[in-house]
Formats: sequence, C-alpha cells, structure tokens
Amino acid sequence: MKIYFDKKSFTIIEMTIVISIVSILSLIVLINYSTSQNELALQRSINKLAQDVRRVQAMAMAADDFKSKKDFLWNSPTPSQGGFGIKISTNDTFYILFADCDKDKELDGDFSAQSCFLSGETGMPYPEELENVALEKNVKIGGILLDNSHVDSVVITFVPPSPEANFNPDGQEVIISLTSGKRSANVKINRAGVITIEFPTPTPITPTPTLTPTPTLTPTPTLTPTPTLTPTPTLTPTPTLTPTPTLTPTPTPTPSQNLNCSIGTSCSGTTVFKISNSTNAHAELPSQNNYTYYVCCTGITGLGNDCNAANKIVVLKLSDITNAHVEENSYSNYPNNVCLSAPTGKTIICNYNSSCSTGYSCLASISAETNAHVGDCNVYSIKICCKIE
Repeated sequence: MKIYFDKKSFTIIEMTIVISIVSILSLIVLINYSTSQNELALQRSINKLAQDVRRVQAMAMAADDFKSKKDFLWNSPTPSQGGFGIKISTNDTFYILFADCDKDKELDGDFSAQSCFLSGETGMPYPEELENVALEKNVKIGGILLDNSHVDSVVITFVPPSPEANFNPDGQEVIISLTSGKRSANVKINRAGVITIEFPTPTPITPTPTLTPTPTLTPTPTLTPTPTLTPTPTLTPTPTLTPTPTLTPTPTPTPSQNLNCSIGTSCSGTTVFKISNSTNAHAELPSQNNYTYYVCCTGITGLGNDCNAANKIVVLKLSDITNAHVEENSYSNYPNNVCLSAPTGKTIICNYNSSCSTGYSCLASISAETNAHVGDCNVYSIKICCKIE
C-alpha cells in the first residue's frame, strides 16, 4: 500500500516563525499605544493646570464671591477679600483651588480661616477649599522650581483687582513640572501673572557615520614642458589727452530723525500720557496734573498728542481721565484715547510686542491686554512700540 503526503501543508518550523513574528508585532503595537495614551494624558493635564491658574487669576481680577463646598449648600456667597489661589505639592496627583479669605497667602483647612463666614453669619467659619482637581492616570507633579530652586510645595495667589501673581514661598517665577513615565511638561508663571506652557524636546540620537575608505592615489604622469615662444613686440600708440571733468558739489544730507521715548519726572518733548509710578501704576491723560511721571517722546519735529489730528494713532485707551486702568487700542471697553500725531508727510506706526523691533521706540509696558496696570519698559511683558516713517 502506498502512502501519500500533502505537500501544501505548513511545517512546525514555519508555523513557529509566523507565530513569533505576529507576537512581536503585537507587543510593539501595545507598547506604542500605552506610550501614546500617557503622552495624551500628560498634554491634557498640563493644559488643565494652566487653565485653572488662569481661572483663579480671572476670579481675583473680577472680585468674585467666595463659594466653598459648604457655601454652595447654603447658597449664600461672601466676597473673598484676599483673592483666590492654587496650592501645588511635589509627587501629588492633584492640586487644590481655594479662596484666600484671611489674606495669609496659604490654604487653611476646615474651620481655620477666621474670615470665611457666610453673609450675615458669625461663629464657625467655613473652609477655604473650592475644588480638589485630580490629574489624569499615570500623571503626577514631578517637581517645582521657584527661582531655579527646588521646593516641596508652592501656593500661588491673585489679589483683586491685579493680575499679578504672589508666591508662597516668595519668589519671582515658578515652574511646575508634570511627569508621565519618561515624558514631562512645564507650566511657567511669573510675577506679572504671565502663564506659559512648555513641552521639553527630547535630544535626538545621532547615528555614528560609517567611515569610507580613502581611495588609493594614482601618480600623475610628468608633463614635458612646451618650449616658450618669444612674442613680437607691439607698438604702443601715443595716448590722447582727455579733458578733466568738472566736479559737481555733493549736497549736504539732511540729518535723519528717530522717535525716542522714555519715562521720567519731566518732559522736554511731547507728553503722551502720565502715570502714578514707574511700576504697577495707574494712568491719566496728558492734560491732567495729578501724576509726576511723564511718558515723553522726542526726536521728531512736529510730533504731538492731538487725538483730533488727521495723521494720528491711538496708543492706549484709559478707563477714566485719571487714576485709570489701560487697555490696547483694539479693545472698546474704555472711552478715553491716548494719541500720538505725526507731522505732515510722516506716518506713525504702533504695535504691542514682547520686545520692540529695530527702529521702534518703547513708550511703556502693560500687565495685560485690558484692565491693565502700566509701568516702564522693563516691568511687564507687553511693550508699547512706536516708530515714525
């Protein structure tokens, strides 16, 4: 009897190789999926943290009412005189938003803040905590840098109506790092209340280049020199005399004029507006006489501050004629304009940037786009930059 074998079937070795390849590919996919999920969770958490810092800043600037967890039940809000804040601690998987009722720049526990009372009540106060915000899975607070020094925890508070940040412990800038596995992301808050998000870029690994062998040099054959021909001398013609040209006098250039602005206690040029101090200041129109610091511009003949001139630009808007907050000229919340007017034939250009470009002069700096304080150019991150063309 003859026995026949099916030649189309797989051998054990072939099946083992296929199963191994499928297993390796599945493992790679699972690892990449887990890494991708952790990165997405980190991005959502760092954006949520930045939004919550901006939220307590906005609550303080708006002088919102205090509403603790127990306060919500009674529906009887009271103003938070000390503003609002956020407490963050290293290695925690959460952070806490709170109302600083007793103005101590610290989160007090249940029944310890002696000014957290409901409206019209006396006796037992209510806790300052507003919300305990949990970070996403596998995300934690990896570290806190206060002025480049590591700290275990930090409390950031905002006091009405200023957007500026206060730190406890005291400092000028804090960097909060969230981590998920080997990845990290940072939220940076400075004293002026500017909040930014940073995602550190991992250093790429550069492969070592492969050395190419040096080719063997082939000796160059020696050339036989060609005999040099003696040239026939050329007759030189007698040169024709050229008349000397008459020199035309060069016109004297007109000296260029550049806009030059500064803040001081007097002004020999054009006063654009006045401020109460060189930092954290209120403003007033140039026609008022309550403040002694002048935003003064010179260097341009015919420069003025007339808001009725045809060739003018609105530099800022003020909430009142004096003791005013300021806003950028694109907003329409404030009725009083501060202007620069250019002489005939000239154009004035102004913008708001983190630094003034070449050719522009810095008038002052403001703490926010609207509802802002004003100071000299080194105080706040938004600079008022102008030039004349």
